[in-house]
Amino acid sequence: MKRIKATATIVLLRRDQARLMQLANGWMASRPDFGDDLLAKLGAAKLVEQSDTTVQIGSTLVYASDNGENRQVTLVYPEQADIALGKVSVLTPIGSALLGRAAGDTVEVLGNDGRSRRLTIVQLVGDGNPAPQPKAA
Repeated sequence: MKRIKATATIVLLRRDQARLMQLANGWMASRPDFGDDLLAKLGAAKLVEQSDTTVQIGSTLVYASDNGENRQVTLVYPEQADIALGKVSVLTPIGSALLGRAAGDTVEVLGNDGRSRRLTIVQLVGDGNPAPQPKAA
């Protein structure tokens, strides 16, 4: 299992870079800590034309949290977010942490409750494998 630090280089689709930079800059007034972190990630990103192996806007993935629960989500732009449908905004701590990462990567996310959680990307759905079933509670 790879542990990813906030400063690790992410993979980003070239087509999304300008929009994500604009959104991150918009956060600077209300959440400068979050805006700075996202801008740093975007500035250091490896830009590619296409990636089927990393989490991008529109990617559906399964992650496992450190409490043992698996969750399937789709990473989206803020106006498309709907947590009830599993659509997570790239401007949330979880969405930002998952952006550009690959299956097997583990990221640390500071939740709204102030607690740190570790999430491991189990799989990108659509990679030819069925999504794992959530563990029973």
